[in-house]
Amino acid sequence: MAQDQAFGQFMASIQYLFASGAYSDLTILCDTDKHAVHKAIICPRSEFFEKAVNFGKEAEEGTIHLVEDEPEIVKLMLQYFYEADYVCSGEELDKEAKESPAPVGTMFAKGKKGRKGRPLAAGQPSQRSQNGDCLIIHAKIYAIAEKYFVAGLKELAMEKFKAACTSSWDDAAFPVAVNIVYQTTPESDLGLRGVVLDTITSRLSLIGKPEIQVLLAEGNGLALGVLLKKVASG
Repeated sequence: MAQDQAFGQFMASIQYLFASGAYSDLTILCDTDKHAVHKAIICPRSEFFEKAVNFGKEAEEGTIHLVEDEPEIVKLMLQYFYEADYVCSGEELDKEAKESPAPVGTMFAKGKKGRKGRPLAAGQPSQRSQNGDCLIIHAKIYAIAEKYFVAGLKELAMEKFKAACTSSWDDAAFPVAVNIVYQTTPESDLGLRGVVLDTITSRLSLIGKPEIQVLLAEGNGLALGVLLKKVASG
């Protein structure tokens, strides 16, 4: 009991450092976002940042510019450094949905453009597009974790992506997430690619979707992967 309480206090203090920037000794810039972070927390979890603070311009200025990355994704990566987890808005929405389920046969879609709900065809599961959008977030987190050598975050993103596929495989966000996976991972990386193949081969109705057919025709390895997976499973 005392150990749990002590650990809780420790995590609260770490989260305070992230939220307040107190005692920071490194600045990470991404677009207009400016994050005051701590080398002792960031560097042990990322080989990239460990090297960056010891060599070159970044070491002299104490500032690292992430010019190619999305601010939202960088922010979630930093959240992971301090909390050993990250949360996208759809996951919070999914938690609310479990407590107060949406009416069967209705999709409540709330994306960046505020899409309105639309009825689902008979037999389709009730979904929320904001939860489906988490598929895209997890795919991007997986990519940035690979880019900056954050092994724990990469594994966590794969677990979250797999769970999101289970509930949101029929969401409009799924083909978008699949495209990101096949654009940002090499053929040798079977993490998210394996999850995608498992999802499609276990739900072959997805192949009837025009968006999936476009991806299958692109010669990115998806079509061959689905075929080999299906043959292997009998």
